[in-house]
Amino acid sequence: MASQGDEATMKSVTPGEVVDVNGDIGHHLATTNNGPIATVFGRVVTRNATTSIVPYRQPYFPATGDLVVSMVASVRNNMWIVDVGGPFEAILPQSHVPWRSGYGQTRAQMPTGSILLGRVLDVDETMRCVITMKGVGMRRLSQGLVVEVPVASLGRIIGSSGSTIKRLKEGSGCRAIVGANGRIWIDGELNGMNWLRETLLKIAEANDPRPVLDVQMNSAPM
Repeated sequence: MASQGDEATMKSVTPGEVVDVNGDIGHHLATTNNGPIATVFGRVVTRNATTSIVPYRQPYFPATGDLVVSMVASVRNNMWIVDVGGPFEAILPQSHVPWRSGYGQTRAQMPTGSILLGRVLDVDETMRCVITMKGVGMRRLSQGLVVEVPVASLGRIIGSSGSTIKRLKEGSGCRAIVGANGRIWIDGELNGMNWLRETLLKIAEANDPRPVLDVQMNSAPM
C-alpha cells in the first residue's frame, strides 16, 4: 500500500514492461537480462530509495497497528465479529471496547451493521486478526458515511505528508478518517459530504490525481 512518504512517478506499467528503477528493487518487480520488469498492472512508486509497483487493484491484508474503519458482521455474547475488508473477518473481544460491557450485553451495545473505528491488535499467519477499540479516538461511528476505495489508491488520496486529504477536508468542511483497509469515514454537512465522496472516488480512479483535485477544488463547498 502506498503511504504518505511515497514518491510516485504517476507512470503506469503493465506486466513485462521494463521499469527504470531508482535505487533498490522492491515489490512486484522481477530482475531480467533486460532490466527490472513489472509483474502486475500498477503505478511506479519510490520510497526510501526502493522502487516498487503499487497494483491498481489489491486486497487488504491486515497488519498490526493498522487503523481500520470496520463494520459489525455478527454478534456473540462476549465478542463482535467484524468485517475489516480482509481475507477473513476479525474478532473484537468484549474486553477491548472503551465502555463497560457485561456478558450478553454486546448486541444491545453495538448491533450488527454498526460502523466502528478500531486498530488491528494482532494478526496470525492465516490473516485472521483481533482488533481493539481501546486507544485515543477509537469509537463507534454513529454519524456520517463510509466511502470505499481501492487500497492501492490511498497514497493518492492522502498525498505527500497528508497534503491531499487536508485540502479535501478544508474544501468540504467535513471530518475524514482514512482507514488502512480502503474505507474512509466522512462526516459533515450533506453538500460537503456529497462533494467529498465524489472527489474521493474520482481521485481513487485517476492515474494522476492532481488534475482531478484542481478541477474538483473549483466547486468545493467551502
